[in-house]
Amino acid sequence: MKFETIHRISVFSLATMAVAPLVLSRELSIYLGPAFACFLIAGWFIPRTVRVTPFFIHTAPVLAALLFLLQAFRIAQGEHLASASIEFAVLLLGIKLCTNHTYADFQQTVLLAFVAIIASTVTSYQISYAFYFFSYIILLPLAMSLTLLRKEMEQRFTKADEQTQLRLLTSKRVIQTRFAAGWAITVFGLVLVVVGLFLSIPRWGFGMGGGTLFGKQILGFTNEVKIGDLSQTIENETVYLRLWPLEPKQPNPTVLPLKFRGAVFDTYQDGTWQKSADTRFRFPLSSDGVYAFFNHVPMRGARFKIMQEPTNPSYLFVPSGTHHIQMERSRHRGRLRYQRLQINPMGVIKYNDAKRVGIRYTAMVDGSPVISDTVSDMSPFLRVPAETENVAALAAAWSGNASTAEQQIRNILTHFFKEYRYTKVISADERSDALNTNILEQFLFDYKRGTCEHYATATTIMFRTLGIPSRFVTGFSGARWNPIGEYYTVDANAAHAWTEVYVNGMWHTVDATPQAGGTGNSGSEQPHTSYISLFYDTLAMKWHQYVIDYDEGSQQALLAALKPAFTTRSSNRPAGIPRNTVLAILVLLVFGFAVYRVWSYLRRPRRRFAKNSRPAKQQATVLFLLLEKKLQPFTGQRTPYETPMQYVIRAEQRLPKLKPFLESFLTHYLQARFGDTPFSAGQFDSYRRDIPIQIKSAANTNK
Repeated sequence: MKFETIHRISVFSLATMAVAPLVLSRELSIYLGPAFACFLIAGWFIPRTVRVTPFFIHTAPVLAALLFLLQAFRIAQGEHLASASIEFAVLLLGIKLCTNHTYADFQQTVLLAFVAIIASTVTSYQISYAFYFFSYIILLPLAMSLTLLRKEMEQRFTKADEQTQLRLLTSKRVIQTRFAAGWAITVFGLVLVVVGLFLSIPRWGFGMGGGTLFGKQILGFTNEVKIGDLSQTIENETVYLRLWPLEPKQPNPTVLPLKFRGAVFDTYQDGTWQKSADTRFRFPLSSDGVYAFFNHVPMRGARFKIMQEPTNPSYLFVPSGTHHIQMERSRHRGRLRYQRLQINPMGVIKYNDAKRVGIRYTAMVDGSPVISDTVSDMSPFLRVPAETENVAALAAAWSGNASTAEQQIRNILTHFFKEYRYTKVISADERSDALNTNILEQFLFDYKRGTCEHYATATTIMFRTLGIPSRFVTGFSGARWNPIGEYYTVDANAAHAWTEVYVNGMWHTVDATPQAGGTGNSGSEQPHTSYISLFYDTLAMKWHQYVIDYDEGSQQALLAALKPAFTTRSSNRPAGIPRNTVLAILVLLVFGFAVYRVWSYLRRPRRRFAKNSRPAKQQATVLFLLLEKKLQPFTGQRTPYETPMQYVIRAEQRLPKLKPFLESFLTHYLQARFGDTPFSAGQFDSYRRDIPIQIKSAANTNK
């Protein structure tokens, strides 16, 4: 493959690996990916003859200036400074890909790719980032070394000898087996350096130093939720929580019937739930990282270590029946401290996630459906929207002659379970009809089927008409077992809605979705997940556990594990060098050899194209290589031990009509190549022009 082709492939691939995490993170503009793809494709297919024109050379700075003004305008309009700066760097990289033609352009492209891969640590922290990052590490030595070789070519052969530059760029003999071996060794050493730096640099928090810019936005957990929002998460397997059982190993059910409470809403109108009650958050008291949701409750029950992904808003999704949680410590402003939680009167818990890395904690669960809060005013939870007379009449009919609130609730739930059925999504016709009708009455009296939001809305309003304080809750329901990683996962497909009722001085969970049984918004079993998905999520979990969560404590544990390998053995232990020490020495030797080989290879072009070499020899070499290339169809490949004179004699035998021209050329070649007589003025250009003409003419005559 030609040198220039390999060089461009390496640089373009390097840029793609650096930008891909930014585009796939969905933290930046949706137009960034298509725009960069257009630059990438255009840059590859624009020929070199066009890229070296003055128009293209002067277009790049003009486009960069316009792009800078556009991003400055967006920042002035309220765009996030970090996202605007990252988008500017990515688009500037795309412009360089379209206009590069010198080694300086390729150097700038590699530098911008480095900026992009660093920016990816701010917008992406998933395991896919690991793939792109290590692909970048593999491509970086290749792109850098080829760029340095191109620099030597351009500095040695200036514009006056552009033909030689072109010949070297199209040569297939520059990249050989030894180069590939040196590249592989360099990559191995570079990976060791990156891993070593990651493990040894003092930790100041989570391993990656931060997650996304804005966190994952979840439908149904903001200040309002419309009926049908949670249905949009169907078939979405984005994982939000992972739970590790901490009890002794025992058979684990496929689905864990737990609800993970998120947002609470109290006001309903025209198919939309909103928050109007007191939602101010306060800090509960905790000095040792243990938060107790119920007083005088012993710390007993099942324990789960929970890893929660960053979300927006940053609610803490606590399993139902949790009475205590133990936070993990993280570094904040140079000190290790426990994560502080905030809680509002309705029991909704938030945490500060400025770094967008999520939260880690241990929950102690006893399975109680009771919710702890401090609401004193029940009026918002008894508020009934207008035009609900039919709903109130139906609630009264269904509740029958029940004398207690508990019996009324059971009677209403029985009707839902027997007479209604669950559907995953709302059809287009139902959505269209709902715009002009009462969606709640339409569900209760016409369709008699709906999503979990329909059932939670209906029960909440019906209970209120009976004088039972009720509220609408969104969260997740059901955790699915991953047999590969041996933990439970809660994904977006488990988004669910239910009702909480205030009975006998406490809030209780009520779920009217038919056949739900606490298994998620599907109303039945959790959907089957393929083995590949489970394996991928296990890898993602390991990535979080050993990379994202690699903090000061993990570093100290690693050093403690390595310490015995480098300490002096006691007298009662067998002598000898520890195996880990031997491996460390071998790794250092391999890395030293790789550095030496790369250094030797990079020095070779400088010796080959030394500044004191004479132009006459260069011109003679260029002309003879051109002659050899044009004669190859008639003489075949020149053998390694064949002298120029022997080769010319063999060419004369194949093309007799070319003999006078070859004898004249050989005389001038030997004088310039091995003597001190350079080509006369214009003679070099004349030979370069006449060689193909003379060979073509002799070949036609020979026919």
